[in-house]
Amino acid sequence: MMDIHFFSNGNTMVFEGGEQVPELQMSWLAMYIKFLKSKDINPESVSLTMPDGRKATYIEKYENWTIE
Repeated sequence: MMDIHFFSNGNTMVFEGGEQVPELQMSWLAMYIKFLKSKDINPESVSLTMPDGRKATYIEKYENWTIE
């Protein structure tokens, strides 16, 4: 059975048979940012609230985000 962990910083960890599967570990926050872009929404113009209540800000120039 595959085991997937979601973290409050937007990252994931995937294990199968007790072994880590790096090729399946894509940040869920990055996936959502990609989704917003596919809908022609600028991710820099939205408020992103993480599960723990902290705010994330996407920075297009670096294709990354900061979490406060």
